[in-house]
Amino acid sequence: NGPSKVRVSRTYRILPAAKHPLPDEDVRDALKFVVTQLADKADTNSIFIHGHSVGGSIVASLFLSEHGLLKPDLKARVRGLVLMASLYHYDGPIMLPPELVAAYYGETHTTDCPYGLLQEASKETVASLPSLYIVRSENEPELIKIGQRDFVTLLKEKSPVVNMQEAIAD
Repeated sequence: NGPSKVRVSRTYRILPAAKHPLPDEDVRDALKFVVTQLADKADTNSIFIHGHSVGGSIVASLFLSEHGLLKPDLKARVRGLVLMASLYHYDGPIMLPPELVAAYYGETHTTDCPYGLLQEASKETVASLPSLYIVRSENEPELIKIGQRDFVTLLKEKSPVVNMQEAIAD
C-alpha cells in the first residue's frame, strides 16, 4: 500500500520573542524533522505544507528567500504549498499597526515580505517553487485581498509556467 500519510503541525515563534527570519527557520526545522525522523512512516518525498494567515506568509517567505534558509535537497521534497488568507505585503489599506510590522521586520518589511522577496527572486528561485494553492474566502480583510491579487499577478509575470491554482470565494 505504500507509506502512510502523516500530518505534522508546527507552531512558530511570534512577536515579541521572534523577529524575521526566526519563524521561517522554525518552519524549515519542522520540515527537516519530518524528512529525517518520519521517513520510515511516510513518503517524505511528497510533502505539502499549509500555512494560514501569517503562517502562509512565513511559508511563502521561506520558499522565496534566496538567503540559503532552505537547502535545495529539502525544498525538492515539497510538492505543494497551500497558502490560505496570507499576508503578502503591507501596502495599501493597512490593517496592521506600522509599529508591529516594523517590530517584526525592522526596516526591511518591503523587501523581506513575500511580495518583496518575489520581486527580487531569480528566475531559478521562482521556477523551483512547488505547486501553489492560494486560497482566500469572501470575508477576508482588504489587505489580504489586495496582497493576494498583487502576489498572484507578479507571480504570473515572473513565471507563467509556475503550477498555481487559486480558490477564491468573492
